[in-house]
Amino acid sequence: MAANEDNKTATMNLDASAIEGLHVFNADDARPKAERTKASIFDVLNYTQTCGGRLTLEKWLRRPLVEKEAIEMRLNMVEAFIKNKLQRKALHENSLKKIPDFKKILTKFESENKAALEDLYKGGHNTYCKSNT
Repeated sequence: MAANEDNKTATMNLDASAIEGLHVFNADDARPKAERTKASIFDVLNYTQTCGGRLTLEKWLRRPLVEKEAIEMRLNMVEAFIKNKLQRKALHENSLKKIPDFKKILTKFESENKAALEDLYKGGHNTYCKSNT
């Protein structure tokens, strides 16, 4: 067990053999759902609409919570999103959809400086707009 970097909650660190044995992820996860040959746990659970949502789900599956209270809190949070379809849709359309994929932009900068000025503008402009609204 280890403390989660984000909020110091205890998580279990699954190694590569555990992830493979439990079919948490597989090579097909990068392909469109219709083209996948076998399902993983990630494939079954992934109904995310944003890159950030997908990354969060991946992180949650790679390092599952171990404390009962933390698990129940997360389940309650997910349940609230499932039950409140209109609020979920409004949050997605009005906020989450507008947040750029910072990880993708950062990867462009890190890999031989392939990022364009437009990428820098997208990240900076969206961050500025969100902090001034």
